[in-house]
Amino acid sequence: MDFLLRVSMYPMEGEKTASHDWRSCVGGCAANVAIALSLLGSDSTLVSWVGSDTAAGELGAGIQFAHLSSAVASVHGATTRRVFIVVSAASGERTAFLLNGDNPKHLTESQRKAIAASSFVYFDGSWPEVFPCVREICDSRSIPMSCNLDVNSQSSIGMFGSAEVGVASASACLAEETPDMRRAEDWLLSNWNVRRKLLVLTAGSRGSWAFDGDRMQHVHPPLVRIVDTTGAGDAYHAGIVYGVLANWPVTETIELATSLGALQCSHLGSNLGCLGEDRVREGIGNTMRRTETRDQPQ
Repeated sequence: MDFLLRVSMYPMEGEKTASHDWRSCVGGCAANVAIALSLLGSDSTLVSWVGSDTAAGELGAGIQFAHLSSAVASVHGATTRRVFIVVSAASGERTAFLLNGDNPKHLTESQRKAIAASSFVYFDGSWPEVFPCVREICDSRSIPMSCNLDVNSQSSIGMFGSAEVGVASASACLAEETPDMRRAEDWLLSNWNVRRKLLVLTAGSRGSWAFDGDRMQHVHPPLVRIVDTTGAGDAYHAGIVYGVLANWPVTETIELATSLGALQCSHLGSNLGCLGEDRVREGIGNTMRRTETRDQPQ
């Protein structure tokens, strides 16, 4: 669950401030990606877990509202993972405070079946305990997997390296927000392997670079009024998954992803479910017309 609090000015350390604009919604990388895919018309199933607290009931209601299928296990006595996100209305500055419970070490049988019945799996790195099991299921059924790399830890790097589709943030893997073209290309080439289908490096306002083993492309994002960047990376990743599933060319895939990421930045909330299907499709059309993609020379 995500709890978003909008404040007039971002507080100094130790300072108290009041928020009169706050909301709670289904959140987390996997849920955000699943909701975006559902709005695009894909049949998405969220595989996750909840505790036995009040947040678990809110999460269940949010999943139903988003029209998601789910294989969510309830862990008795555990606390549902919650994130409190404070956003300044004046500067757009934000900070996330994570309250995390103990992750279960195993998948339930229904969760295993849901994964085995999939044609594509997006794996959220916040549940590393079950990654070996998920990878084994995917390998046994030739199901491609996608992972993101936004935290430069050993476990994250290992999971990311084994995924057929990878989306990494420049701030995590290069320790800078806006790398130049050569650094971005060098990173993509050095992290390519025989398992890969598509590898993407995102760099915020600089756009993103994509490599499919043959072509290197750079997409420039459209100009939008930024309200809140929470969940923008998840919306972007959903566009990548959708394009790969539909066998779209790389150009169309990264343009859709860029459009979804830009659209997510234009409203307060951690996913596109707040906008609804009609506004999402209208927004995609508007932003894709202002997105520029170029082939990069090798």
